[in-house]
Amino acid sequence: MATETPTTSHLTPTSISPTPLPSTPFTPHDGNLFPKWPTHLSPTAVETWLFDGMASDGSAAFTASFFRDGSQAPNPYRVAINALWADGTAWSQHLVTPESVVEVHEGGRVTGVWRTTGESTPGITASFDVAGDLSTATVTFNAPGRITGTLTQRSRGYTTLPATAREAEVAPGAYWMRPIAVADIDADLTLFINDPAYPPPPPTKPGQPPSHPPVPTIPKQFLLTSSSSPSTTDVTTDTDANNKEEKGTFGGLDRSWLPLVWTHESTDALFIRARAGPYDIALMRLVAKAHKYYQPTVSAALYRDGRLISRALHALPSDRRDDATTADAVRTERVYEGGGLRGGFRNGNGGVVVDFRGSG
Repeated sequence: MATETPTTSHLTPTSISPTPLPSTPFTPHDGNLFPKWPTHLSPTAVETWLFDGMASDGSAAFTASFFRDGSQAPNPYRVAINALWADGTAWSQHLVTPESVVEVHEGGRVTGVWRTTGESTPGITASFDVAGDLSTATVTFNAPGRITGTLTQRSRGYTTLPATAREAEVAPGAYWMRPIAVADIDADLTLFINDPAYPPPPPTKPGQPPSHPPVPTIPKQFLLTSSSSPSTTDVTTDTDANNKEEKGTFGGLDRSWLPLVWTHESTDALFIRARAGPYDIALMRLVAKAHKYYQPTVSAALYRDGRLISRALHALPSDRRDDATTADAVRTERVYEGGGLRGGFRNGNGGVVVDFRGSG
């Protein structure tokens, strides 16, 4: 890491600037994990530290995004968590806290904690700890009755740190980079899901308080194990020697900051981290709004057996089929099942085609 002197960024709800502020500069060959608005958060800016992990066979997945989001004042600090089990159970919640503290320690180690204040009951803490050499990262949750436990990432050492600001951008002025591009994952978490013995509550009208008692919750364990087949309480270990490529776990750490929230400039966003045989893919793609002619922009990396073979910073339209390109580029296209017309409210795509094009 570039910074060796201990440095702390401690923000509270009163740390939001009344007027937009510029970010601190991008640092080449660095994880850029320290906040870009360290003392006061710009009212339109968003900073994100995203940690994820999943089973290599796609049976289970977990993401945790630590946000500093000036557009959400007076509650700008939250951790968005999503979990999916092999049995199809899905869980999604936001932990909203009044404080966010990120510190760079001697040796470049970076820690962050999103927490409630001392008088809050029950208390909530969600934290991360990233090694100075970016070899490991640990995320810890202590939110009783909602989520507890840890997720650990061990980097595979894939080339990832950008040398220039352009290499770190997903769109002009919007940064998206991967301090840990690909990691082995271990997770031992307990999440509290709605008790399936009770019917789901009816939807609440906007602006109205719930008119029904809350559904009781029960604990459900979420496990990922990197040393063998991934497992949750609902996953059976596969001992078939022909399925070695399906065993294990993978994930990573992404870092993003931008002066305006995505929805101000973009109509669509697509985030992918995937594995297919010897290939690992990491991708973030945006589509601009009408005043920018729906121009797609992208930051993507393709690895084969740990070697970076494409760093695509150019997005091709989804209907582009020819191979001619002067730089590494990528095309993405959503795949829909069934026939018929796709209306504005259709959100049932069954997958995504990712097409990397080399410049050679």
